[in-house]
Amino acid sequence: MIYNASGYEKEEDARLRDFLRFVYTNDPSKDDFSVRLTKRVENLKQSEGFKEAYATMGIWEMDIRRQERKEALAEGRALGAEERSVEAAVIAVREFNIDPQLAAEKMKAPLEKVMEKLKQK
Repeated sequence: MIYNASGYEKEEDARLRDFLRFVYTNDPSKDDFSVRLTKRVENLKQSEGFKEAYATMGIWEMDIRRQERKEALAEGRALGAEERSVEAAVIAVREFNIDPQLAAEKMKAPLEKVMEKLKQK
């Protein structure tokens, strides 16, 4: 079942209505379950174990993001290096009349990309 918490007023079941109101407004009001849930959350927030676990999770997520950025940067650098090597090979072919295969080998560029670039201009 899916509930729209913002429509809590339309719920006929009083307990469910109170819970949905709590979810939507974060105000436990008089509902016993919502009051107990709020107290439990507050106690957890004060717990050192919870704080440590929360901090560890944050550090773990930061490590993952840092690793993803590192990998993306390395990938970007590799693509940039490849583009430069392809451009250098194309220049060698066009300006110095060097064989495309030899230019690609010397510039460490993929031959198919050198050929593709040569066909473009």
